[in-house]
Amino acid sequence: MSNFKDERSKKEERYIRYGKDIVDNFDVEDDLTFWKLKSETTKNGYLIEMIHPEVSALCPVSNFADSGKITIRYVPNKKTVELKSLKLYINSYRNIGISHEDLANDVFNNLEKGLKPKYLQVVLEMAPRGNVTTIITVDTKKRKY
Repeated sequence: MSNFKDERSKKEERYIRYGKDIVDNFDVEDDLTFWKLKSETTKNGYLIEMIHPEVSALCPVSNFADSGKITIRYVPNKKTVELKSLKLYINSYRNIGISHEDLANDVFNNLEKGLKPKYLQVVLEMAPRGNVTTIITVDTKKRKY
């Protein structure tokens, strides 16, 4: 099985496809990478926003592909997420049968676990299916509901 940290530096032709082997075998525990920030940086209380415009997964009922956009916003505490590992993590859902709600909550839970941010929001906006657009927002502030 491929290891993201080892494979991302290889120059071989089979790795030019943006980590296909890694995406197919992505292990969130080993491959989603977080970096420690300087403590003086996180004192500023800034918001990081990342938009991944091409998230896809399989409908768990029909097995048809669903696609959409995911936006992640967080105020860092001590860590940030490494962007390439985040991209590969999001791309790893492409062959998984998962509901929109579970996908948004999976991403939220895994990022919250790794980042331990001061604030986190994940917004998943799926493309229309049957003329209906689904938007799921998971937010640390919504836990009061």
